[in-house]
Amino acid sequence: MTVSPVTGLCVRKATFRYRRRVTITELSGNDLTDYQVRIDLDATNFDFSHFLNEGKDLRFTDASGNLLPYWVEKMDIAAEEATIWVKVPSIPANSSVDIYMYYGSEGVSSASDIDDTFLFGDDFGGFAPAVGFWCWFQEPRAIQHGGKTYFGYGDPAGNVFVSAYNEYGQLETSPVLHSFSADDHINPAILLLPDGRLLVCYSDHSGPTMYCRKSINPDDISDWSPEVEAVSGTYICYPNLAYLSAEDKIYLFYRGSGSEAEWSFVTSDDFGDSWSSEKLLFSLSGQQYFKTFSDGIDTIYFIHSGHPDAELTSVYFFYYKNGNFYKADGTLICSLADLPLSRADMDLVYDASETGVKAWIWDIVVKNGTPYIVFATFPSTSDHRYNYAYWDGSKWVVHEICAAGGYLYADQPYYSGGITIDRESPNIVYLSKQIDGIFEIIKAETSDEGASWSFTNITENSAHWNIRPVAVRNPSDIRVLWGYGVYESYTDFDTGITKDAIPPYTLSKWNTIQGEIEVTFNVLHLKGTTATRGLIESTKSFDYPLVLECRARGKQNIMNSAHFCSLRAPGDWNNRAGDLFGGNVDNTLFFYTCKDGSCSSTSASADLSLWHKYRVIWTGNGAKVYRDDNLLADHTTNVAIVTQVVVFYEAETSNNDAYVDYIFVRKYTEPEPSVSLGEEETA
Repeated sequence: MTVSPVTGLCVRKATFRYRRRVTITELSGNDLTDYQVRIDLDATNFDFSHFLNEGKDLRFTDASGNLLPYWVEKMDIAAEEATIWVKVPSIPANSSVDIYMYYGSEGVSSASDIDDTFLFGDDFGGFAPAVGFWCWFQEPRAIQHGGKTYFGYGDPAGNVFVSAYNEYGQLETSPVLHSFSADDHINPAILLLPDGRLLVCYSDHSGPTMYCRKSINPDDISDWSPEVEAVSGTYICYPNLAYLSAEDKIYLFYRGSGSEAEWSFVTSDDFGDSWSSEKLLFSLSGQQYFKTFSDGIDTIYFIHSGHPDAELTSVYFFYYKNGNFYKADGTLICSLADLPLSRADMDLVYDASETGVKAWIWDIVVKNGTPYIVFATFPSTSDHRYNYAYWDGSKWVVHEICAAGGYLYADQPYYSGGITIDRESPNIVYLSKQIDGIFEIIKAETSDEGASWSFTNITENSAHWNIRPVAVRNPSDIRVLWGYGVYESYTDFDTGITKDAIPPYTLSKWNTIQGEIEVTFNVLHLKGTTATRGLIESTKSFDYPLVLECRARGKQNIMNSAHFCSLRAPGDWNNRAGDLFGGNVDNTLFFYTCKDGSCSSTSASADLSLWHKYRVIWTGNGAKVYRDDNLLADHTTNVAIVTQVVVFYEAETSNNDAYVDYIFVRKYTEPEPSVSLGEEETA
């Protein structure tokens, strides 16, 4: 057993099944001390199946067995990719040293530490969840298969994505599937096909086209088929997908296409490659909403309500089976040939005319033939209530679950925090309730069909809202996802979709100079206003040569002088290096170095709304900047003497925010040491 003088942790060789010798060779002719060395693992040099605890079972020691600090920048076991930084105590000039990587243990937690590894580092609490959000009328939105939990969403810039938490709890994300305007209504519905591939359908808010795409390979979201236009119209929105194995057919329901009062559907017999002509399900007046749930065999269940802004809204139910539509008691409504339906044809689950209190639907699950429904009611716009309904075989029974608080924002006074039903245990619901001004996620459970409830906090004392939970279909370890962050409106949101509670984070490593600055979903958020700029700088200063690395994005493509990942002399704007910012031109990134107010600049195209990794190398007589390991600029003139790292933001207009996922400063020599891995050994 060896005890580390660095962390005080113990390494028992018997607890780790494997080790690898890592040889580091100094190439610059300089003695290096406490140098940060990057180790890249992939399928060509490492067997990722030998990680036994999600890659957390990782330790590094020197030749004497002393533990070494390390930080995991990336660990994607499914993709077989990892990037790890290790601080090596001494690397003599023109010589090699050996360190050892231990792994293969089920009983250890992660020792990754950005602060111990680098001269300066902050990951703001950990890796950011998928950045984006969803509204609640698309179904399904989250589904588990093959050890992965898939979900679709739209990001704050209007890009449509599918992401997955894999079996190790790590996040995988698709390429951009489509780009619309910023709006949480653009999130896709996700359907698991019989062969393990995914079909997703999505549209802009109120059309004009519903698009569909399929993943190329099962259990893989990295490659997608070309888009298919399933249907076009005027108010296309809210895709709901269902596959019925008895018919070997996919149904795609949606609002539109003639008006916001119409709901229609198309079908596909070839798994989404082509679609039938449109058929009208029902047509009323005003804005109308419904959601579906399917058993995947022969039945699709529906709930329906109008918009509380426009009418005294009730809740309705019906279902489809074998070409016909029925009420809950099995009464035949009509056949497919006799569509459209009317409200009078449907079951009345909750009658607002009796209570005088409006309602809005949220979710439906059917278990063992019994439908369960949750919806919100509104004694007032500041008093939202969650309700639970089920069919007892002869009638609908409705119980109130709890008070939910008020609305998310004033322009939409009927937007509740949200509620969803567990897909396997419909006696469990997950709800977002306002507590002291913050929406928190709560698990509610009933043992008497909703007459009484017990409550367990999933999140508490949060820094930001937790809203719109979604129960995962075919759940395993992940049963519910939700949005965490700042929600101003359905077109203005800074939220991440998470499976875990995210605790508050204190910016203890920074001095806040001015402006609105906070950490949201493990990401540094620099806010822009019309009056001021957000500005923070590190509490530590550094000597060159050094490297500054960060992962960052903007809220919009135009970031209007949103500076990030920048080095400067303390308090001195005239002397800075590696100043990255989005200028007043779409998709343009600028890179500045300035000395005594004289600046050199280079520009490059970039979608600033997407995450990129940036690296700034500053040697004292030159500065280079890289994006995603590609060289963007090399400046050898007007180079400042910079001794402090700073992340800062200068807002010229509001609504132009910058975000940083992590940032670190490390030592640098040129050329940097080489790294080679030895053969795997039994530890």
